[in-house]
Amino acid sequence: MSNSPNGAPSHSPIARAPKVPPAPYKGLVPYTDDDAALFFGRDAERSIIVANLRSSRFTLLYGPSGVGKSSVVGAGVVHFLRERAKQNLAKRGTPEFAVVYFNQWRDDPVAGLLRAVREQVETLLGQTFEDPQTTRFKTLDEQLKMWVERVGGDLLILLDQFEDYFLYHPNEDGPGTFVEEFPRVVTDREARVNFVISIREDAVAKLDRFEGRIPTLFDNYIRIDHLDRAAAREAMIKPIEQYNKAVGDAGMKVSIEPALVDAVLDQVKTGRVSLTDTGVGAIKNDNGANGHDPGVERIETPFLQLVMTRLWDEELRNGSHTLRLETLQRLGGAERIVRTHLDKTLGALPAVERQAAAGMFHYLVTPSGTKIAHTARDLAEYTHTQEKQLTPVLEKMSASGIRILRPVAPPPDQLDAPTRYEIFHDVLAPAMLDWRRRYLQQRRNRLLFFGIGAAALGVLLIIGVLLLNLQRSQQQLNQKAQEAQDLSQAILTAPQPTGSVTVPATLVSLRATAAAVGTSAAAVTCQGAPEISFRASQNSVAPNDPVFLQWDNPQRVSDVSIEPGLGIVGLSGSQVVQNAETKTYTLTATGCGGTITRQVTITIVQPTATSVPPSATPVPATATLEPATATPPPPTATRIPLTPTPAATPTINAPPGIYVGSIRVSPPEPRAGDGMEFAVQFLNTSGRAQTYDWCVVIYNTNDLKKSIGQTSCQRQLIPEGQTELAGARYELRQIGQCTPFLAKAVFVDQQKAQVPFFQSDGRDYWLNFSVCP
Repeated sequence: MSNSPNGAPSHSPIARAPKVPPAPYKGLVPYTDDDAALFFGRDAERSIIVANLRSSRFTLLYGPSGVGKSSVVGAGVVHFLRERAKQNLAKRGTPEFAVVYFNQWRDDPVAGLLRAVREQVETLLGQTFEDPQTTRFKTLDEQLKMWVERVGGDLLILLDQFEDYFLYHPNEDGPGTFVEEFPRVVTDREARVNFVISIREDAVAKLDRFEGRIPTLFDNYIRIDHLDRAAAREAMIKPIEQYNKAVGDAGMKVSIEPALVDAVLDQVKTGRVSLTDTGVGAIKNDNGANGHDPGVERIETPFLQLVMTRLWDEELRNGSHTLRLETLQRLGGAERIVRTHLDKTLGALPAVERQAAAGMFHYLVTPSGTKIAHTARDLAEYTHTQEKQLTPVLEKMSASGIRILRPVAPPPDQLDAPTRYEIFHDVLAPAMLDWRRRYLQQRRNRLLFFGIGAAALGVLLIIGVLLLNLQRSQQQLNQKAQEAQDLSQAILTAPQPTGSVTVPATLVSLRATAAAVGTSAAAVTCQGAPEISFRASQNSVAPNDPVFLQWDNPQRVSDVSIEPGLGIVGLSGSQVVQNAETKTYTLTATGCGGTITRQVTITIVQPTATSVPPSATPVPATATLEPATATPPPPTATRIPLTPTPAATPTINAPPGIYVGSIRVSPPEPRAGDGMEFAVQFLNTSGRAQTYDWCVVIYNTNDLKKSIGQTSCQRQLIPEGQTELAGARYELRQIGQCTPFLAKAVFVDQQKAQVPFFQSDGRDYWLNFSVCP
């Protein structure tokens, strides 16, 4: 007996084949009830979710962003149960249950959920119900019970994309609100209503809002991970088989090379392709863990769909009916397909539309990578653009061939409300933030080049006039030569583009010319030896404490070097050093009047006692920092067949405790006025997961005793082993010049005091970064 895509016997009415779309792959579009014929690889997860939804009042379904939760719920669970309800209705005269799918959270979720229940029940039973006006004054619990009676069975409700509820209703509370009405239904033993809420893994902590209202909030949970290799292979091959069955005509059937299947699976393993970092698709460590279980190779589900959709379109556009490995190689491999998806699409837009897109992305994606919907009017006001100019850009980016944005229809009772727009898929959020950062950096560089070029042309004209005057009048030689030297020095010390920007050849030539002119003038009027200041922020420190070397106020200086270790440096600057033993640094400054040296000695004072005695634990494993109300999903669940996977064993030999391994800031080159987000890598050797309120504290490099501020504090669960947590936000609004700072991670204890996280060797970890205007 053959099976349907969802595991049902082919002779069963459940196995009816929905209409197959023109292509067997969906790209970044979630699979829905109508796409069940093409949905493969999730039979096990679908069965587990169905069993829990039928038997449990409340089930928590969570997983990483882009793992395919909406597809599993829509094309898997919803389709399977709706077909079963139709079968029951045909055989027994009653459906036994009705399945309701809901994911529209921007407006009133209570009213929206009741509309979804009405539509599904009326569709299932084939009749329309007229309710008295007093119905609108009943509670959600009472109205759902009314629909249970009409169905003659249970209501099975799947609340998808639940993280959007917290985004659009962050402070909702009081009578009639979802935060009050929803728990009343869940805890009502007489209500025949079961719920599955589907939420992103990074938003699970926000469920604390319901914890005091729903005692069983974390009792029953399911974690869904990316596809394993075998399931991903099914998701590649079987949709083509279903497509071929639908087209019928042998001449129109499509095949796929086995070598292509293996190549794509190798190239879209979890952790290999990223939509962040410069280039939007950097290759990462192939030897890292793939997926939730280090022993299981996992496949990035959205990237797999993105690559297969591109290959399908490319082959059929060229008249081919075989998906080939040669085509994948010609397109640059999966990494390039993913990397260029957003860049290629946005790069095809006119310059004015790219500028509008960069402005809109700032409001459609939060700095932490969460999507949010806005109307064209709102976006026009935010970006100081006319709505009539912005609307065509929104429509173009929402078109089927682009799919960067998508329109969000207004609720049925507000059909005259304006259409809202949001990003097409969560997986595009980090790519959009990265594209916007690079776009703005390119604009800054263009303005910088233009300013330097204009100034340089003016200086060259002045230098030419001065040289002409030198030839005409020997009497004014010294004065004019000094002026020429000063002007050429201004060119050489002008701010230069930073990062990966390529300096134009004309600018390089201009600087060389200015240097030659300055040298010639200096030969005539050099008025003394070079001068420069060289100092350290501290001259006596403990081993490996950070010290800033600083050099500035150069006079008659053309080159500067510092040894040991730093080599050739700029004419002015600073650098942090951390030494284990006393060291002397020598600065050598060269100019028209010769060469001078300056020295700074940093003396290392050995502590009288070790920073952390062998018996001391920087953060005890028995710390009582975990609040009683912060209850993460328990390590075991009696109702879930999935076996929890223990965290990876730390490779660092450290006493039991919580340690910091590294800190990074995003963007890597922050600017004043732009939000910065800090991420901290923790090592948990305490033997259990623990919840902490952690922050990052910022210091000036010349004063480590008093901070200048701190980030927002995050209450997050630190699991066993090594993990990186993000979300600590900080913004430095005004700054006169590029300034170095130091940052370290701390936690807030029960007395509201800040306690630093140490490294596993007992030392502080400092992040050295700079902020520019």
